[in-house]
Amino acid sequence: MSSSPLYHRVSALIFLLLALVAAMLANLCLGEVNYSPMAALETLCGSTAAVAEGNAILMQIRLPRLLTAALVGLALSLSGYLLQKLSRNYLADPYLTGVSSGAAVAVAADEARGGAGGGP
Repeated sequence: MSSSPLYHRVSALIFLLLALVAAMLANLCLGEVNYSPMAALETLCGSTAAVAEGNAILMQIRLPRLLTAALVGLALSLSGYLLQKLSRNYLADPYLTGVSSGAAVAVAADEARGGAGGGP
């Protein structure tokens, strides 16, 4: 009994999505102050039973950090995919278009100006 390649792709996609959701929930629950997954989900859903301190930590610190990390990861993966597709080179990297060299010049100019993004 052989299964189709489509079945394997769909099952792998479902597994990866479940792993992503579990990792995101673990990111919200684990830290200096630990929360149970149910408490975190209740806080995210706006339950009145959620404690005010937990609401502040989850909604003002952990959730923005989680969403920022997810958006940055999405943007990086999309830019890599587009670079490979537009150049028709599946081994393309940022050195192909000079992006890495331009970033190095920007860092050198910032260091010459005073460093660490801050000015005089």
